[in-house]
Amino acid sequence: MSYFFPKKFKVYVNYDYTYEASTKAFATKFDQLLIHPGVSKKFLKNESLELDFTVNDVLNQNKGFTRSQNNSVFTQRRYDTIQRYYMLKLSWDFTKMFMN
Repeated sequence: MSYFFPKKFKVYVNYDYTYEASTKAFATKFDQLLIHPGVSKKFLKNESLELDFTVNDVLNQNKGFTRSQNNSVFTQRRYDTIQRYYMLKLSWDFTKMFMN
């Protein structure tokens, strides 16, 4: 979801929801909601320079987890992931190559 404000500001949020139900093989269910909000502003006449601030996993729920089944083999894995972090990004989208 994105909302555009005047003066080239944008506020946005991305989200992912994962749900794994409990089964006979695995008694516990698994669910997580990952929310990634951000704010960006564009600069220059052609809006080619963008400053973007994002937060990954604002609720700090990112857990490394997978569950799968192949024929009669059930597999559940837990692993380390990068949880909440903040990022400031400056990007320049150039469309012409400059030559001497």
